[in-house]
Amino acid sequence: MDDTVEARFQAVEERLELWEARFDAGIASVESTISHLRDEMRLEFSAIREAIELADDGVRTELRAERRSSLERLRADLRTEIRGSADRLRTEIRGSAKQLRAEIRSGDEETRRYMRILHEELVARIALLGEGPRRDH
Repeated sequence: MDDTVEARFQAVEERLELWEARFDAGIASVESTISHLRDEMRLEFSAIREAIELADDGVRTELRAERRSSLERLRADLRTEIRGSADRLRTEIRGSAKQLRAEIRSGDEETRRYMRILHEELVARIALLGEGPRRDH
């Protein structure tokens, strides 16, 4: 019986060594595959980063151009609006100045008329004073 146990033990040991060899080979294959996968992923990630950087540069350039264009349009619009406002203001000031001059002339005429009336009243009073009783000193 010892021979059969020994033979069986020997067979199990051989099968175990065979499985061990296969296991070691499988592990080595998996390690190699993982290493290869890492290298490929690094390369792909680097390519993706470069593509993103190029796209970012393109987007930045496009955004700068759009911003410049928008600013130029805004400046042109503001200039047009300011010129329009200035023209309206000039027209309004001219109209107000004409109206003010007319009011001043009207006020001047009224002041002159009132001054004439006061002058005539003063002359009349002086005449009355001149006609009044004289006192000899």
